[in-house]
Amino acid sequence: MREHWETLSGKKLKEEAKPVEKKSDLHKVQAGAFSDEKNANKLAAELKKKGYSEIL
Repeated sequence: MREHWETLSGKKLKEEAKPVEKKSDLHKVQAGAFSDEKNANKLAAELKKKGYSEIL
C-alpha cells in the first residue's frame, strides 16, 4: 500500500480517502441562479405547479 496519495491538483494526502456513508436517497438539483429575486420566485412557482417540492 502506498504511503502517500496524490489528488488531481497534485496535493499529497497522507492516507487514502474513505467512502462517505450513504445517509438517504434524496437527490437535489439547482434549477437556476438569478440576480433578480422576482425571477427566482417565478421559476420556483412554475416548478411547484409542476409538482416539484421546494427543498433547501
